Amino acid sequence: SEARALVTPGLRRGRRYAFGVRVDRQPALTPARNQWRLAFGLEASAAIEGYRLWAFEDMALAMSRSSRSRGGAPAENHVELTFTPTNAVPSRGMLVVTAPQGYHIPFGCAAGVVRVGGDQAIPDVSIPAVACRGEQPPANRAQIRFRAELASILSGVRHRLTLAVHNPSFLAPYPGFWTLQSFSEASDVPESANLLDVGRVPSASVTESFDAFRVEIVGAPTAEDLRLPLELDLSLPRAPVPGDVLEVAGPAGYNFATPVVDASLEADLRQCLLFERVPSAAAADPAGGQAAAAAAAA
Repeated sequence: SEARALVTPGLRRGRRYAFGVRVDRQPALTPARNQWRLAFGLEASAAIEGYRLWAFEDMALAMSRSSRSRGGAPAENHVELTFTPTNAVPSRGMLVVTAPQGYHIPFGCAAGVVRVGGDQAIPDVSIPAVACRGEQPPANRAQIRFRAELASILSGVRHRLTLAVHNPSFLAPYPGFWTLQSFSEASDVPESANLLDVGRVPSASVTESFDAFRVEIVGAPTAEDLRLPLELDLSLPRAPVPGDVLEVAGPAGYNFATPVVDASLEADLRQCLLFERVPSAAAADPAGGQAAAAAAAA
């Protein structure tokens, strides 16, 4: 961006002058090339280092569950917000999290904050005595406060906030944003005079969920068996159509695929050990969304 000003005659050589420029809108983050320049006539200044904006940097979002809540069973979701603050937040301060519309954060919410170490040599450090409080009735906002004098958010250090929420009960056409704010003083009603950093990150889309899903081991396999027979019983919210994909993700260590001749092919999609559709006794409508499948894991 560039601003130009018309200067009338009268400036004197060697004297210092001050002027102001109104900026109607600042960037959301400190620019990577944060420099200002001044040119006058045939003269120009060297690059002038700009100021660092009061904003969270390197924000990232991770969610443990993307399915929507259904009926009287809310879908609990563990959300991780990773951020690097520009300003330190003292123990008397607080963080305020605002989720997209439709998310519910319980009044007595569960949250944790850690300083991210980055590697094994520098482990993560948990911030003690973190207290989380949502609104009453539950809405999409919560305050994170610090009860210990040594608990604080450090400037320029990467942190990770973990928060338990309930997913929306509807599928929104627009996912929205998660917003994070920090304040130097905690209060029931956040005061703008105490605002420190602000940041936001795009939310993940909320998806449809199975009406029912169950996995059980078939028969009585022994420790000597090389394959573990599994049966998956599921009820879809709608009838599947050609082109739909059913993706099954098991715990770490399970292997559903046939062996490969070379380790470089491990990440490739390949034939399953066993997969077949079996009749479901609970299926009221053969063309509907209820089905059962048999699979095997090595």
